[in-house]
Amino acid sequence: MRGLAIAVVLLASTVARAEPGIDVALDLRGLPQIRALIGGIRPMPLDQFALRAEDGTTAKAIKVEPVAEPIAIALVYSGWEIWIGNDELDVMPPRSPGALRYLVAALDEAPFARAGGPGSQIVAIEYSQGTRVKVPLRDLDAFRGAELGKQADYRDKLQNDLADGVALAIGELAKAKAPRKAILVIGDGSDTNPETAPARLRELRRRAASERITMLEAIVLRSPMSSSSRVIDELVGGPPVQIAAAEGLRAAVARIAGRLADRRLAVTFDGSGLTIDPAHPRIDVSIGTETRSISLDLARDAPPPPPDDAWWTAPWRWAVVAGGLVALGGLLVVLLRIRASAMRAG
Repeated sequence: MRGLAIAVVLLASTVARAEPGIDVALDLRGLPQIRALIGGIRPMPLDQFALRAEDGTTAKAIKVEPVAEPIAIALVYSGWEIWIGNDELDVMPPRSPGALRYLVAALDEAPFARAGGPGSQIVAIEYSQGTRVKVPLRDLDAFRGAELGKQADYRDKLQNDLADGVALAIGELAKAKAPRKAILVIGDGSDTNPETAPARLRELRRRAASERITMLEAIVLRSPMSSSSRVIDELVGGPPVQIAAAEGLRAAVARIAGRLADRRLAVTFDGSGLTIDPAHPRIDVSIGTETRSISLDLARDAPPPPPDDAWWTAPWRWAVVAGGLVALGGLLVVLLRIRASAMRAG
């Protein structure tokens, strides 16, 4: 049990990403109970979950319940005039109806408010020639698509600084306290610098993972003037959701919102028999027929744990307390006698 006591001090909360497809977050603050948040799985009975330490000691699940963890979403969208649309503006042809009106409707109709529990937030970031925070981080359930503005707000905006927009999104999400974080990119999938953007987006993908941004999604809608390059795949790690017309934004955004609303299971384990050795801080998490090995991140500057033989944990601790009380009582009697003698002498 000594290893477990050490873990209490060193590990206030450990969050670790398991292999792709399953998210596992371990919280040891309630030891000997250990709470795990597991995403990407279907509901399972108690006997399908278990923890196993390096020395073979195990912990069984004692409770499983669904939870809705808060989520912070960064909406990163193209602000290029042609992509947004300019058919409402007094501009020279060619005019394009663009995507803005459909994007506004899609954001209002999609079940984003149900994507997470209380405390969920969203930030909207526009990218064109440069980037800007269009809607600062705010409550998700209060967000409305109309906050993206009108076509006139994007007049004369050119280029697609996509990578810059993603970098800004990662920085903005760092301000959020939600345990789940996601980036949703909506645009034509290209970047102003197609030669350097792929490598930069791969690096941003790695940075997002280090910032615990576990979901990277993208919807690609090409405009008549979009370039042939598509670099967004480097960020999301595969083909994005691609639609042929702006009218398809409703269904695409709703599908992404459904993914973000993926509910996790909260599994509570009885860790009283589990030994966690700080020298080898790994735990195997058994989930049905699969096992995920989690490396715990122990704080380096934690104070040393109390020794197992501390007097307040010993069986004879009450004798020590009683002896102390007797000694204190004797001291009080002596002080009272000294005071009484002093008063008689005066």
